[in-house]
Amino acid sequence: SNTPLALLYTSPDLVTWHFTSVLLNGEKLGAGTLAHPAYFATGDGRMLLVGDLLDATSLSAGLWVLGTETGGVLSASASGLLDVGSARAPAVYQDDLGQLLALALLPDPRSVAEQQAASFSSAITVPRLLTVGSHTVAVAAADAVSLVQGPPLHYLTTLADQDTYALQVPNALQFRLQLRVAVDSGSMGASGKVGVAVLQSPDAREQTLLQLEVTTHASCDSSPATAGMDRPGMDIKGVPVSGSHANLDYCRSLCCNTSGCQAFVFVTYQPGVGGAYCWLKDGIPAAVPQENCTSGIVNGLTANLTVDASHSSLDPNVAKPTFTQTVALPGASKDWQVDLLVDQGLVEVFPSSGSAVSVSVFPTLSTSQAIVLFVSNMTASFDVTAYPMN
Repeated sequence: SNTPLALLYTSPDLVTWHFTSVLLNGEKLGAGTLAHPAYFATGDGRMLLVGDLLDATSLSAGLWVLGTETGGVLSASASGLLDVGSARAPAVYQDDLGQLLALALLPDPRSVAEQQAASFSSAITVPRLLTVGSHTVAVAAADAVSLVQGPPLHYLTTLADQDTYALQVPNALQFRLQLRVAVDSGSMGASGKVGVAVLQSPDAREQTLLQLEVTTHASCDSSPATAGMDRPGMDIKGVPVSGSHANLDYCRSLCCNTSGCQAFVFVTYQPGVGGAYCWLKDGIPAAVPQENCTSGIVNGLTANLTVDASHSSLDPNVAKPTFTQTVALPGASKDWQVDLLVDQGLVEVFPSSGSAVSVSVFPTLSTSQAIVLFVSNMTASFDVTAYPMN
């Protein structure tokens, strides 16, 4: 049936194994095969299942499922992706401090022939710390990464309209940037962009972009919504809806007319309760994939985080993907925080909300080493800490 399953086996001696149960029927997670799962207790009575969801094209995504186990069956309460980029096959382990850490594979972007000629293929991400919340699993660079950091460099600048600002980092091929960007949404029209270009050539023919595109909405009732996405937590209240009110537009309108409501989730069927529900939120929780949910943000802004490798290489045989996800801009200043690591052609992005985004790129020009902050159609203030990596 092409339904991903996790099967539970037990052994008294690690030699003889006995099938216990179908731990998880993942029919609501999508079609495909659940590969090399790892399974951990979170310490609060819940369990975390992590693996790869392989689809028909043999691509995969690091999947996490959070829930409680009863009688060998995991009842999922939330699920999502560890990385919405190219990272694959997460290997998750628990260290001596009880922390959950993960390493993932970053496939080589070059053609198979080029990989064979070079006698190497693919790479491993930096260690990643997985922090389990009530409805989410946050992903960040592990503390061990700081052991190979050089002395920090600080940059403060404000850019407007089409301004750019080049960072002078000693080694522009191996560095870490921690950015805090205050977006002035009042300075822009319908939309604006802010971000950083890395591995950029002097003529910008080669570059990899990390950018945030912010869009304003003419009215609350025109705020967009995304099907198949939940935003767990930060509830003002859940409102049962039926009849002509059991629809997305009514749920959005409820949020627009409720003081303090910033986001909403329309659920076509509420498990354990039955019927449709509209959940009103006093903040903007992280979005997680969930069937039968449609979520939206009504604070007048939509922010999409994109890692764009479409111009990362002049080699026509190199894969140049682009990955996008919606993120939250909390606070009155609309702060955007992100941790960016570059190691030669490996680019790993850890936003303060949302999934990690990783991509392997292959610039061909030896001069593709610039790091440039930029804005378009807005004003933004940058607070940047840069670390050369040893």
